[in-house]
Amino acid sequence: DVLVAPHAPPQRRRSAGRQAAAAPAFALTTWRGLRGPDGRQRVDRKLPAPGERDLSASCAVHWRDSPTPALTLRCVVRDDVHAQPFGADPANAAKTWRGDSLQLALHPLPPHGGQAPRWPTLVNAALTEAGPRLYRHRAHDGSAPGVLSDVELQIQRDERTATTTYRLTLPAARFGLGELRHGAVVGAAVLVNDRDGAAAGRPPRREGFVRWGGGIGDSHDPGRYGWWVLGPP
Repeated sequence: DVLVAPHAPPQRRRSAGRQAAAAPAFALTTWRGLRGPDGRQRVDRKLPAPGERDLSASCAVHWRDSPTPALTLRCVVRDDVHAQPFGADPANAAKTWRGDSLQLALHPLPPHGGQAPRWPTLVNAALTEAGPRLYRHRAHDGSAPGVLSDVELQIQRDERTATTTYRLTLPAARFGLGELRHGAVVGAAVLVNDRDGAAAGRPPRREGFVRWGGGIGDSHDPGRYGWWVLGPP
């Protein structure tokens, strides 16, 4: 999977008449159903995908080079029931992947002759009873896992339309993304977890996930990530 991430010009340039290019949307279309007890499930490829009203997701990404170089991901998830029982207490935020949430994995491809970070970055964003929570499971520099409270994250749930909107901005330096410039390539995978069991009359558990790119959800393999190619300024 390959897509071009457009550049978002600074606000001062937009105000002079230039508008940011619209980031093309990409759908999360790979479904994996899960069997087994909550938290210990395994992928079962024979399980049918949910209907569009039950779970569907579309995302868009863009990059900026000022004031702080960063990538911004926005995803709109249609989910008939929002279920996130974890993470209200930061002490159990590591479990938010077991509820409705968004996972993002990143690993930049190095320029010619350069070197990529040793590890990929893996974060999970969730709307908990205490508000939005971002948990970093893996860090490019080997930093310990934990809640990130100083990263720009907005998550809004609209029960009228049964949609959850995520917007996450990741500074390049903080997350080991290298130099953000036209032509740079960032390996990426995006995944949305679905937890609907109680609403379907079954014990509450993670039902499955939809994904763009590979290498997360059923494995941890940056070689299977999709590519985000940064577009021109």
